[in-house]
Amino acid sequence: MFNNEALDVVIGIVLVYLLYSMLITIMGEYVSTKLGLRARLLRVAIERMLNDGYYRQLKTPRQHRIQFWLVKRFMFEPDGFKSSFAGRFYEFPAIKFLSRIETENKKRFDLTKPSYFSAAYFADTLIDILKEKSSGKTNVQRIAYTLHYNTQHIQPQTLKIIRNHFTNAQEDLSKFKANLVQWFDETMDRCNGWYKRKLQFVLFYLGLVVAIAFNIDSIHIARILSRDKEARQQLVDMGVRLAKDTATYKDFTGRASDTLRGKAILDKGFDHVTKDIQAANLILGLGWHYAPPLVNTTVVWSKPDIAHLPLLKSYAKLSELQASLKKRLTERQVTLQHQLGQAAIYRLDVLVFKNQLQQATPAKLLEAYSQKVADTVKLTGQILTGRAALRADSLNWRENARQMLAMSQPLLKAPLIRLSDVKFKKAATYELIGQRKSDFWEVLGYLLRGFFSHLPGLLITALALSLGAPFWFDLLNKLVSIRAAGVKPEEKKIVPTTEQPGVNPLPIPAPVPATDTDEAGAALDALTGQLVGEQGIIGLGLKLQPPGILVMVTSQQVITYLTNKYGNTWPLSPTATLPLTFAVEGLNFLHAGTCGGQISNAALMSNSGTLGAFLRKTGSNDDYFISCWHVLKDNYRYKDPAVNLDIVAFNNNVPGTSPIGTIVDGCLTDKLDVGIARCTAAAPKPANTQGTFSVKKQHRAVTAYDGLVSTPVQIQGMASQLVDATIFQYKLNITIPYDDGHDYMLYDVFSLIQTDDQGNISAPTTKGDSGALVLEAGTGVPLGMIFGGNQNYSYAIKFSNIFDTDQPYHGYYFNI
Repeated sequence: MFNNEALDVVIGIVLVYLLYSMLITIMGEYVSTKLGLRARLLRVAIERMLNDGYYRQLKTPRQHRIQFWLVKRFMFEPDGFKSSFAGRFYEFPAIKFLSRIETENKKRFDLTKPSYFSAAYFADTLIDILKEKSSGKTNVQRIAYTLHYNTQHIQPQTLKIIRNHFTNAQEDLSKFKANLVQWFDETMDRCNGWYKRKLQFVLFYLGLVVAIAFNIDSIHIARILSRDKEARQQLVDMGVRLAKDTATYKDFTGRASDTLRGKAILDKGFDHVTKDIQAANLILGLGWHYAPPLVNTTVVWSKPDIAHLPLLKSYAKLSELQASLKKRLTERQVTLQHQLGQAAIYRLDVLVFKNQLQQATPAKLLEAYSQKVADTVKLTGQILTGRAALRADSLNWRENARQMLAMSQPLLKAPLIRLSDVKFKKAATYELIGQRKSDFWEVLGYLLRGFFSHLPGLLITALALSLGAPFWFDLLNKLVSIRAAGVKPEEKKIVPTTEQPGVNPLPIPAPVPATDTDEAGAALDALTGQLVGEQGIIGLGLKLQPPGILVMVTSQQVITYLTNKYGNTWPLSPTATLPLTFAVEGLNFLHAGTCGGQISNAALMSNSGTLGAFLRKTGSNDDYFISCWHVLKDNYRYKDPAVNLDIVAFNNNVPGTSPIGTIVDGCLTDKLDVGIARCTAAAPKPANTQGTFSVKKQHRAVTAYDGLVSTPVQIQGMASQLVDATIFQYKLNITIPYDDGHDYMLYDVFSLIQTDDQGNISAPTTKGDSGALVLEAGTGVPLGMIFGGNQNYSYAIKFSNIFDTDQPYHGYYFNI
């Protein structure tokens, strides 16, 4: 057994740290559960994965620094989270309904997000989201479509990461899922580290609160244990017993997992810990024991009443007697101490003389010895007499004090609560000398001085407790093993881990545009693919009478070049061809206007257009409206998510002060230029009726029959107002320049024309009409939405490419 006082002191301190660290571990679990710490950290991790620039987005203006601090420290959802890609991930039903409390019923710190979901669940949900706003026959094609055209408004850096995972999977859905699972697992490994650091902060503050509440001053405890052997031994015995009893606290001293502990485990652990803490506190006498001291004071009592005069005089005499007795006691004590010292010297001299007399007995030495013995006897008698006198004076002093105490009660005068002396002054005036209670500021000063004297020890305790119970339990085991001279505890074996080298990201290929099932549509798409990159191409469309493909170009020189390169026919099947007809047309342009439009984004009012129609959405009670993406977008970066989501309306070219809607969906793809906004309170009443222009049914597809019979339609644009037109070509692939400086090829649109009395054709819409609704005349069936055109044709997006079951926005429908 290796017993050492310093080692025992350390064991005692470590035991105190262990008991209180288990207490704050239990408290930390309750706090973590109540604040939803795991759920909040999981949301932050998902937000870092699926949103760009997490901390940059948290920054707020100078006047909102407190809000920024709260959002960052308590991990509240930042403004705009729900509209971000990470927010939409959490709103997806597969994730949303994992939470314990619905958003509508939540309180400030309630859990509205799940605390955990598996990597496979994350990957499956993300794949389901990527398949939503897309087009294609297979899941791989739909995901490729979403990633290429960014229909989910994923921010650039996140989009690049997901594209890399998809490209590395080589169009294998199972490999893509495995890549997402690995991405999630790596992020969760870091999230566990974030949780431990965040929990350590929580434990530090809880430890500081507990240390202050119980006055667990490490310095004071060390002093107690160093001088109190019995207290030290009792704590060592507790430490040895606890180190051997691994079952009682195994749920709090292990490092195996980072899962939530059940309420029953927490309650049982709390009972054990509080019992052991009470035992330790009794041994060490921990806690606050402050009793504010009494303050010496003097009260002048002038002209006391007759009843108090005898008492005052008697008390004054007793006080004088007490003073004299105290003086005499002091003198007797000093004299007695001096005499006791002399007696010790005399006894030593007697012993010396006695030893000398044993060797020789000269007369003078014998005389000196006899005199010293007589002096010692005399001094001893004086000492005994002095002790008796001191005892008598002490009894007199106590009796006098008892009489003074009994007499002082009727003489107490506010604010005195204890009387120690009465002095007579001139003119029948007495001074009452005694103690009073401390006032508020004196008590506060006394408490603060006491608190700050303990503060260094309290801070040391808080830091120690934040290390956690497993740390102190391991240390206690090692110290007990050393004290018992036992076997050294085995060190934890560290298993080396290997990291997979990163793979250089490859560019994701553009998905092949979906082709029609009919041979003519497939031939048109094949020819379009061949002509991509050729200069001077305006568009290609199917002709029905006679059958063929119309190729619209910018000049005759382009026709000559294309005829020499591709000829005048294009294969329809192995045995048939389609004739090619070339025509010179004017350049295409978007029909967004710089003024006169009905709506625009509040951040880009120079780019306005038309509110197309009001919509509803499955599973929602909100109202929505549709227009073109290039009308609703807040800048010309059409592939990036919108930052400013507010849509304003114009009245006589003057924009409104309140937004009528906020962007919720939209994209620019190979078939779509569409934006959808949720109506606000300032929006006009949802009604798809304006005079004779009225939506009466849900949409239908534009077919070859519409091109064959030139189906009559009505168009309600802000610039052109209500116009009549006809469908000219039911299927076109056209090239149109956008304001970002790029030319985009849009597939499967249809064209509209107006014809005057002389048979001349012209475009029925112009700038300011982007987003205008195209209705079949007479039936009120929506067919499409204007987005651009040239001098002769207006072009419209087909609603079947937007709202059909296998299309990106199939959840929306017209508000009839």
